[in-house]
Amino acid sequence: MAENKDVKEIVRWEENLKGAQQYIKDFANPLDWGTYRNMYRGQFQHGTPNQRKYSVALIFAILRSMLPRIYFTNPQVVVTNEVPGYYLQSKIVQKIDNKMIRKTKLKKTLKELILDAGLCGTVPLLTGFDTEYGYDPRFKETVTDDDGNEIEIGGTLLQFDEKTGDRLEYNEMIKPSRPWADKIRPEFFMVPYGYDRLHKVPWEMRMYVRHLDDVRKDPRLINAKEIKANAITTFDWMKEKKLHQMMPKKNFGDFVFLWEIRDLKTGRLMIMQEGHKKFLYNEKDELQKFGNPYLELTFNYDPLTYWGIPDAKYLEDQQLAINEVRTLQMEHRRISKLRFIYDSNIITDDNEITKVQTEDTGVGIKADGDVDKAIKIFQPYVPPDFDMNVDAIRKDARESVGLGRNQAGEFEGGRRTATESQIVQMASQIRISERKDMVADLLVDIVEKYNQYMFSEYKVQQVEDIIGPDGVRYWVNFTYEQIESKYAFRVDPESGQPVSSETRKQEAIMVAQYIHSSPLIQMAMQPPAPGQEAPKMPYNLEALDRFVLSQFDGVPLDEIMPMRAGAGGSPEKPISIEGLQEKLAQRGEANAPV
Repeated sequence: MAENKDVKEIVRWEENLKGAQQYIKDFANPLDWGTYRNMYRGQFQHGTPNQRKYSVALIFAILRSMLPRIYFTNPQVVVTNEVPGYYLQSKIVQKIDNKMIRKTKLKKTLKELILDAGLCGTVPLLTGFDTEYGYDPRFKETVTDDDGNEIEIGGTLLQFDEKTGDRLEYNEMIKPSRPWADKIRPEFFMVPYGYDRLHKVPWEMRMYVRHLDDVRKDPRLINAKEIKANAITTFDWMKEKKLHQMMPKKNFGDFVFLWEIRDLKTGRLMIMQEGHKKFLYNEKDELQKFGNPYLELTFNYDPLTYWGIPDAKYLEDQQLAINEVRTLQMEHRRISKLRFIYDSNIITDDNEITKVQTEDTGVGIKADGDVDKAIKIFQPYVPPDFDMNVDAIRKDARESVGLGRNQAGEFEGGRRTATESQIVQMASQIRISERKDMVADLLVDIVEKYNQYMFSEYKVQQVEDIIGPDGVRYWVNFTYEQIESKYAFRVDPESGQPVSSETRKQEAIMVAQYIHSSPLIQMAMQPPAPGQEAPKMPYNLEALDRFVLSQFDGVPLDEIMPMRAGAGGSPEKPISIEGLQEKLAQRGEANAPV
């Protein structure tokens, strides 16, 4: 009966898969994605076969010039507590989140997403925890504390073969007991036919490739011993299908192409192989209790369908046009090379003709007759309009994505006043800032997913260092139950702009100079009236000194301003959150931000 139930349900999901594949074929034009990737690679298929063509990497140049303006050179989040009394906890969460951003290589992932969004329109992103192919808490590892109690460490060892210790998963960006976010190829991601936005879909699927031996050794999977190697059979519309069809032939061993289904209606995670009559996995999806684990990046939304419009689609005509103009210009230059007719009765020796073509100076040519009639040179006309056409095409391409010549890395000629330059820069930044804001929102969504996974799974006590409201560095021990709360996350879109070390130093010194001359400082420096207490310093000058000195590389900050001894002064002697709150209250920091 269980097998019959599986068969019926698998048939239903295979029908859903066919509909989703038809959806992507009807409206996303995935064959074009392969064409745009080839253009990005500099591979163009046009013109006469076996005849040299002049190709300009227009799509590559524009997408690459946009990339550093959109992604974050040092992605970080700012965390603020929404519940009063959780100021210290918010600083701990902020430190953990920014550390996870670095450890999970989110900067690299965001760069890949931005590039693929320019080539394919919509790029899915899957968030997960601990393992690439479905976190299953039934396989959690535990440790024993001093009292003999078993404590879950918040993770599994499903990435390794239990008997041999060999790896079963190979993505270095996904580590046990750690949240992760990874790009999914748009061709390998399916949504129901007709749904226009990801937050509305009742289910989604992704396809991935695994080695057959790894699948059979995966303890999560059932019925895996019966599956056989297969290839992509339903991807007849994919431009690079040959790449995946050749994998089993060019690599040792057998491969399987599996579909991972997330049913948002029932909260279940299913894994199946096309043509196989049994599910390999059909369990509750632990990550769906926090909502859909999928996110996506789309710069140009389609008004009616899920699949966005690639920037490369808007640039395709300009790419082909500029290649054509440059090729014609190259052919005209070749035609315009030196050509002449000579009178063989006047120049009788063919060796003398070669002297016309030599690069040597001061060459004499022997002639017998009227030298004015000996040679007639042809000078074909090379139209100057080619360069003007190229400039017009580049201008159209830049306008379609909101870039000017300066933003594309070229110098804009002509004199401009400072006001005019600022207006042009602001107009250009409007569209770029919109995209950067989209990436910032995506980064915040990823970090929120990270926190949900970590708060849910981490049970053991940990130690982290933070900067307290007094400007001092403290090492704090905590459990995730103690810091779980409601937090607000923010990414400053302008923080991703590249800033030189010299600029940072100058800005730090300017801040210090301003605070030194601040009216509040001057008021605090005034002697108190008889019988009154001296006013408190409105700024934390120790934290200010640390900030300024930290901008100078090579300054031994820890030697100049050593950390204070005592509880919380080192990772070996951490302080509890409650202990730190009491300590700050005793020092007069009771009114610190909460």
